[in-house]
Amino acid sequence: MGPTGAGKTKLVNTISGSHLKVGEGLESCTADIEARTFSFDGQLVTLVDTPGFDDTTRSQADILKEIQTFLTTTYGKGHKVTGVLYLHRITDVRMGGIAIENYRIFKKICGNEAMKNVVVVTNMWGEVQEKVGAARERELVSNPLFFKDAIDRGARILRHHDTKESGYAILRSLLNKPPQVLRIQQETVDEHKTLPQTEAAEVLRNQLAEHQTDLEIKIRDTEIPARAEGDDNGGNVGHDEEDEADRIHELRSLRRQLTRLLEEVMKLQEVNQGLDARQAAAQSRVDQILGNMESLRIQHAADIKRQEDLRRQEEARRRAEDEAPVWARLWWAVFPSCKPSSQKST
Repeated sequence: MGPTGAGKTKLVNTISGSHLKVGEGLESCTADIEARTFSFDGQLVTLVDTPGFDDTTRSQADILKEIQTFLTTTYGKGHKVTGVLYLHRITDVRMGGIAIENYRIFKKICGNEAMKNVVVVTNMWGEVQEKVGAARERELVSNPLFFKDAIDRGARILRHHDTKESGYAILRSLLNKPPQVLRIQQETVDEHKTLPQTEAAEVLRNQLAEHQTDLEIKIRDTEIPARAEGDDNGGNVGHDEEDEADRIHELRSLRRQLTRLLEEVMKLQEVNQGLDARQAAAQSRVDQILGNMESLRIQHAADIKRQEDLRRQEEARRRAEDEAPVWARLWWAVFPSCKPSSQKST
């Protein structure tokens, strides 16, 4: 998880060898949740790529609904989360308001108990001087406004240097941890809460209310006509007309923003009796991801069994050789084709 443009998809590609589309411009690229399952250190691992809450094409309410749908469905079918990665660009001079809002929602999705399974991943180290990046890293872990609370509850902060090796190190730091139930999973599955009743939704609702207040103040201030400042010759009429046109343009823009925000507030409050088209599509994607995971799990288990059978056959062959009488060993030395061999796997 993490803000748009933090490098979530690129990290998934680097670690898993996938080729998910990576955004290059200012617009969001990951529109929907995607997952890649692969074998790593003898285990089957699934990395899940999520859109950022500051997505340029979808509302925060839509993103939260999709993440909640994925987590609720997977938990309901017996899948827990081994680790959560939260990405942060070390190139960011400061952690601005949008990034802080993203992180607040993230914390409520995970909950305090799951923080020991969280890794804050800083990336883009090649674009800053080591000294500058290290200073920012220290502030991230020591400032209560940033990641200090997560670190205090057991989260770790690790660097990704855009290499497989550093990506693998991040993955290995989580693989042996006991799986956790995230807070939003507890709320919606175990406590039977609706999405609007969750702690994550409450944080988002408060953030939207703050934005609404700010927009209403800006609209009120902009609605007050600017007083024309004339000079002794009657004022600069052309300049006043330009100012008025700019004011009207700004007012329209603010009103559009307020309309979109109010629509988002309404979306967050909705408790759908059924699935709308987007939710149905999200549910379908989750089912497909789980289906792929199960198919790969079965294949992985079969591969492990096949390898174990081969190992046992090889051990039996060596044991037979060690226990064979001297005359048999001499015979095999002369006629190697008669020597016992492990059975071929089918």
